[in-house]
Amino acid sequence: MSNVAAILVLVACPVNSTHCISEPVRISTYERAQQCETNMPAEIRKLKTPGMRILGSCNTFDASLMAKMKPIDVTNRIDPRKPKAGDDSRTAVGFQEKIR
Repeated sequence: MSNVAAILVLVACPVNSTHCISEPVRISTYERAQQCETNMPAEIRKLKTPGMRILGSCNTFDASLMAKMKPIDVTNRIDPRKPKAGDDSRTAVGFQEKIR
């Protein structure tokens, strides 16, 4: 059994624009890259998004790396308005200020 897996990421792009929506409209996972490539056209057809074209990409990764990753605690959200004690460069607000 291979440790390589694939993630299909689909994004929506306005037909008359050069940018796409920043959030993916669908993410699917597959055990093999070939499954991802085979299923991509059907997954794109499932999305009925008027005025948008759907673009997709199959991205492979080594599934064994997932065993080493810490799970993400989605209940512990970052408040971008609340800077860390003494250093706001690590918050979303501090980062935005630095890139302006």
